[in-house]
Amino acid sequence: MTPAQWKELQGQLNHPYGYANLMVDGYKITLQVERKSAKSMKYEIALYINGKIDFVHGKDDCEERRRFWCKTVRRVFSPAKKASILKGFGKRDAARLTKQMNLDRTFDFYVPWFATFASLKTQLTKNNQDIQIYTEPVQDFVVTQTIEQVAP
Repeated sequence: MTPAQWKELQGQLNHPYGYANLMVDGYKITLQVERKSAKSMKYEIALYINGKIDFVHGKDDCEERRRFWCKTVRRVFSPAKKASILKGFGKRDAARLTKQMNLDRTFDFYVPWFATFASLKTQLTKNNQDIQIYTEPVQDFVVTQTIEQVAP
């Protein structure tokens, strides 16, 4: 995609409930701006692969997860929890306990949504070759019956 196309895509996803369709290496990707939760007024960009979000991809290591989903890293112990654990120890003991108990460990998980357009763009360009904006053809409605045929 050209820089102008990325700007156009960002414009489409710049407002609540905006959406765009992409064709990425043979996968039809739908991007839609959605509310983060029912109670929150924050929005995020959801990514649908071939029209659906399949949460099996988040559990198992697969091509779709590596190519499209957002990797998130979290600490097992928050800084406040770590501080409360180490509170009664001195500096030397705290350093030793941090190593022994592995208080700085993290865990990774993958989600099919992105907080920012920049993170979405980075994920797509880093892991995919051919990215194109995809426009679905608009189907004309076909009138099968006229009003005279329906109403007596």
